[in-house]
Amino acid sequence: MPADGGRVINPGIRVAGVACGAVIADQVSKYAVIHSTVADHSVRLVGFMQLQLVHNTGVAFSLFSGARWGLVLVGICVLVGVMIAARRSERQDRLTQGSLGLIAGGAIGNLIDRIRLGSVIDFIDVGAWPTFNVADICIVVGVGLLLLRTLTMRNDEEAA
Repeated sequence: MPADGGRVINPGIRVAGVACGAVIADQVSKYAVIHSTVADHSVRLVGFMQLQLVHNTGVAFSLFSGARWGLVLVGICVLVGVMIAARRSERQDRLTQGSLGLIAGGAIGNLIDRIRLGSVIDFIDVGAWPTFNVADICIVVGVGLLLLRTLTMRNDEEAA
């Protein structure tokens, strides 16, 4: 039993579990938006946030629009990198594993759209930022947590 009293979970299972949760949340949210009134017009949620269906053939700010298969290749490379990092995560903590799972899940969610539809379904519009989706949130949060963990690990090592 680990020192924190929790159950021992294989790190790869933890990464895969978080990734599966992210993919399910992403695909269910996209399905809901596509099959709702949002598909026809934008819907204001609160203040500056609204739902607006967008088919994005590029990445953020519509960069590389129309480069479908190149972006699929980039997504696959990201997944391979995450899998390599996850295999090494046996020596890493839950935060690192969760972060890798979020990144993988977000990448898979957008890859599903890109391969199946030729574009990524985006629907969260906050005005001054490009429209995005749950997969994008997972990727950004995962990368942010991974950076935060990297910085705190360095500070811990310097203090030791």
